[in-house]
Amino acid sequence: SMGREGMSIQLVESDYNLLESYVRGDVITFDATLGFYNGTAQVGVENVILVGNVNADYTDYASLLEPWEVPMSELNTFTGTELYMNIEGYLQYNGAYVKFPSSTVTQAGEFNGRVDWSVNQGGSRMYVYDTSLRFRNDHAIGAEGYIPSYNARRIDGDDGPFVAPASGANVDISGFVNFVGDDPDGLVPSGNGALSINPFEDGVVWLNEARFVDGQDVGGTTFSWPNDLVVNGLPPVFSNIMLSDSAITSTDEVTVSADIVGAEGATITAVSLTYSVGGKDSTVTMTNSAGDTYEFTLPAFPNFSAVSFHIEATDSEGLTGRAPLSGGFNFFVQDEPITSIEFLQKTDNTGGDSPLFGLGNLDVNITATVVASAVTDGFIVIQDKAAAWSGIFVEQDNATSALAQGDIINITNLATNETYGVTSAILNEFTKTGTNAEMDTLAMSAITQDVVANFEAHEGLLLSLDDVRVITNQADGGSDYGEWMIGSRQGGGAADTLEVGEGLRVDDNVNFGQLTYGSNLNEHVKIGAVIDNFTGVLHYSYGNPKMIMRSLDDVTSSDWTVPMTDFVLKTPEEGATIVANEDVTPTWSATTDLDGNTVRYEKVLYLPDSTEFFAAPSNNDGLDTEITVPATLLDQLLVSAGVADGESVTLLWNVRVNDGVDTLAISSGYDIDTNTFTPIYRTATFTNSSEVNNEVVAGLPEKFDLKPNYPNPFNPSTRISFDLPESAEVRLTVFDVLGRQVATLVNQPMKAGSHTVNFDAQRLASGVYIYRLEAGSFSMTRNMMLIK
Repeated sequence: SMGREGMSIQLVESDYNLLESYVRGDVITFDATLGFYNGTAQVGVENVILVGNVNADYTDYASLLEPWEVPMSELNTFTGTELYMNIEGYLQYNGAYVKFPSSTVTQAGEFNGRVDWSVNQGGSRMYVYDTSLRFRNDHAIGAEGYIPSYNARRIDGDDGPFVAPASGANVDISGFVNFVGDDPDGLVPSGNGALSINPFEDGVVWLNEARFVDGQDVGGTTFSWPNDLVVNGLPPVFSNIMLSDSAITSTDEVTVSADIVGAEGATITAVSLTYSVGGKDSTVTMTNSAGDTYEFTLPAFPNFSAVSFHIEATDSEGLTGRAPLSGGFNFFVQDEPITSIEFLQKTDNTGGDSPLFGLGNLDVNITATVVASAVTDGFIVIQDKAAAWSGIFVEQDNATSALAQGDIINITNLATNETYGVTSAILNEFTKTGTNAEMDTLAMSAITQDVVANFEAHEGLLLSLDDVRVITNQADGGSDYGEWMIGSRQGGGAADTLEVGEGLRVDDNVNFGQLTYGSNLNEHVKIGAVIDNFTGVLHYSYGNPKMIMRSLDDVTSSDWTVPMTDFVLKTPEEGATIVANEDVTPTWSATTDLDGNTVRYEKVLYLPDSTEFFAAPSNNDGLDTEITVPATLLDQLLVSAGVADGESVTLLWNVRVNDGVDTLAISSGYDIDTNTFTPIYRTATFTNSSEVNNEVVAGLPEKFDLKPNYPNPFNPSTRISFDLPESAEVRLTVFDVLGRQVATLVNQPMKAGSHTVNFDAQRLASGVYIYRLEAGSFSMTRNMMLIK
């Protein structure tokens, strides 16, 4: 009743008998729990009730059994040689039953007994996934096997193993769209994804161990069964596609030629060439110049024109072939070298790839300054003037990685690349010509509002933002992805109106290197802090422009962070026994305040009910990472706590750090909902005067070990256990699949023994997470799955 767009979802069940009695077209109601398998949303079903069938009771919906014919380009698109998912297509078609008629097969081989192949249509590509038992060999009866009553392939019988159609075959393919991270031919960039198609039926069904085929005569009646894969035949075959010239100028008319033959005895009936220049497409007819050769002479194009073209040929069987199968062939018209970065970067302001992307190596004569260096900053950016479109990221190799901030270089040959929508340069030939002592003057002055509104023109630029305010330290709301947000105050007062979501993000990640500050910086950034100047380079990821700093020195402010609280308590160990007849010296590791303010420490003791009853600065007026507590003072403290001679009490203790403005306790984690850190407390048993024996521990683990979490999968919490054969500095951390740290569960010295901690993932999204134990030199990692 609400249409097809965005209205499909995959069902899963733990009880194999729950859905198997239902047939195609049944209308059901059910209870469901939402979860994910990779990027595919799915629901676990319970309490299923049959309410009818579309062929009898709900005929208005019978059309849903037929596939939805849609253009493949609305789901996946090629950018140069890289395949990307169309986000709008994901929202509209994920889970839907679709059809791609007249598609061309490309074959990528087999993987662990499963066939990897793809289909192409209109310059786009979809990978074929094998959830269905009719297309999956490793679950076939006679292989690994499956429930015998299911319609799995009989690999040793009439079915045989599934074999994909021959490469180049023209097929009509239908199936369910899913997002499983399939990439058999390595065209999908790391961290991105492409949608796949999941055909289910092949015109064959096994019923009561009898095989029936679509179109079969069964007692005088033609048997009918759906077929999601129909092979139409082999389309025309292309070879020897060539240009008449390899160095093309604005005075050249270029002839495109190709040898084209029909397959399986078919003859060629029509050949067309479609070329694109300046965003305008033109289609022309190629002529048969000799034998199997077809030609067309393109007109001369203006200097610095990027031209893309593809060829289509139709044969006497009505089958159409395309070369290339996806994307296009490209060439560049060039009379003289390119002289500015702006020429590499400038688009129509609405975003998009470099106009030179995909054109290969280009002759240039560009002189630029290195404003960010792999040596000091972890990534490389060059800039030739303080103006829009005039900066670009540089990919690292042995030569570019040696460049330093301020180096002036002359580039004579380069290629452009695109990574997740960010343009970069591959420097093939360059020389260092000097040093720019006034590099800072290249930082273009801007306000955040203008950068957000026209981010494409600012991409790759060193920007200088005066008088900005920290709007939030969690730019992603309830998900901590390490990003925070700033906004230009424009003098403050009435002009300082930006709210959360309206500012410019600051990122902890970059496509082309590794940043010098940690992924948890944002947790320590103070909301509302005023920054006198923020300098950085504009990056772009996940649909948002984002600033990245070269180092923390790019921020000018007297107080914009709170002290780091993830330092380590060293001595005494957890559960230690301390006798008040000698001085005690607790120690801990040092920490810092990222904005450069001096930090001081104080030790705090708490009564068993967590009431603070003693705090004192560390040695050297709070600057040292230890404090000496005289025996006489300790004795007095125990007496004040009501502990008589010879008696003992277990107290809590920790260390607090302050930067002159903010005071925080040492912590083991961060709560995004409250924007607070979880304090660490140690226990120690204090005895007033009397001597006690050292504890003897028996039955210790023989080796370090990190156990599988339980339960797994889990929602929302799980327990993680580990073994320590000896005391060690222990750190137990959790990361998402992109390598971003999402939680620190333990960060302290621990005694030998078996330990268990609880991980509450209530604030995290469903998906796979990695947890890692570090204990001394030991390190071990395991995976766990959160399903909400």
